[in-house]
Parts: sequence; structure tokens; C-alpha cells
Amino acid sequence: MLTQMKKNNQHFNPYFQDNTLLIQFIIAEFIATYHVFNRITFVEKQFLQSNETWKNCKPLLLHCFSQLLGPYSNPDWLGGSMWTKGHITKIKNYCLLLSKNMESNHSEEVILKDNIHQMWLSALLHVELLIEIQDSVSRQKVMEAHQKIRRALNHLQKRLNSMAKQILRVTSTFSDNENVVFFLIRKKEQLVEIYGENYMEKILKFSTKKTGSFRYLMKKYVNRGFGHLLSNKP
Repeated sequence: MLTQMKKNNQHFNPYFQDNTLLIQFIIAEFIATYHVFNRITFVEKQFLQSNETWKNCKPLLLHCFSQLLGPYSNPDWLGGSMWTKGHITKIKNYCLLLSKNMESNHSEEVILKDNIHQMWLSALLHVELLIEIQDSVSRQKVMEAHQKIRRALNHLQKRLNSMAKQILRVTSTFSDNENVVFFLIRKKEQLVEIYGENYMEKILKFSTKKTGSFRYLMKKYVNRGFGHLLSNKP
């Protein structure tokens, strides 16, 4: 009698079950998402404010969205299972694992999972709109169609802003974890670009834990010789 063998995922379980690693993965992919979104905004503004042709802009935009969603092999079908390696898709998968690990129906992690899923769907819609616009149509026709894309882009921007705020809330629950704090310090330059100079204070604002534990961790890093990474010594 033949028996079906279960796939051995033991090698990956430690990563998927460690929430402190998952939140670091989420933040890293969000930073990448933020930069790609800035490029999308730049390309679309370049098309609207210059004589740049749609034929030149469209491939750039599709490339950016392939970075967010992942590469696709069949542009005529935008099924979700084909998008696996993009930044937003990775965040969506990490958030799903995080919410499952937390085992709460009302946690900040579940809210973040829902936010990123909505942003993922919005990105798919944006790609559909891009593909609908043919390269050979007149600039006037493209501009008319582009109004839909602009509305979709504004909607995507709102989703991005919502996700950014929710990531702060989720990250605050790990503010007493030494590895997460060190990760936030190492990503200081990128996080300051997104959240501003006081990004660490914004994270702590949502934390229900005492800031004393955070100060203690900061002192530990100074003692370990990482004081040069901190803006101000505690």
C-alpha cells in the first residue's frame, strides 16, 4: 500500500515561527516597497509633465510593479498564484504567518495583514489598467485612460500610508527585543527617510511597554561598541 509522504518543512519552521524575524522581514520589504513606489510616482509624473511617450513609460511602470508583485510569465492572466516574489507579496505572506502565530482575531497583526492584502489587490488593479492601454493609441487617448491610473495611484498611496502606520504599531510590540531594536538601528537611514528623524519615538508611542527597557537595550549596544550607530546616547 502506497502512503503519501508529507513535505518536510522543518528547515523553514524556525524562521516562520519566530515573530521577531518576521517583523524584520516585513520592515525590510516595506522599505523596498517605499522606494519602488517613489519610482512609480516619478515615472508617471514624467509622462504627465513632459513629452515622454507612453510607449517608453509603460515598460518602466510594469517593471516597477513586477518588483512589487513579482515577475509574471503570462501578462494575459493576472491570477494571484503567479505573483510570488515581489516585495508586497512577500509582506503579505509574512503578515499572514505573523497573524497566525499571534493567534488573535483582534490584534494589530491581523489589521496589518488586512491592510497589506488590500494594497496587494490595489497593485494588481493598477497593473490591469496599465496593460489595457495599448502602446499604439494616441497621446490624447492615453491621457484619458491615465486619469483612471492616477486615481488608482492615489488609492495605492493611501494604502501605503495606512500600511506604514500599522507597521509602526506592530513593531512597537517588539520594542523590548534586542534583535529587533538592533535591526531598527541598522535601518536608521532608510526609516528616517520614511518616518522622519524621530522614527524610534513614533514606534515607542504605540508601545504599552515601559521605555526603560528600550533605554536599557540602547545602553547595551553602546557597551557592545555600537554607540556610533545611535543618534543620541541614552
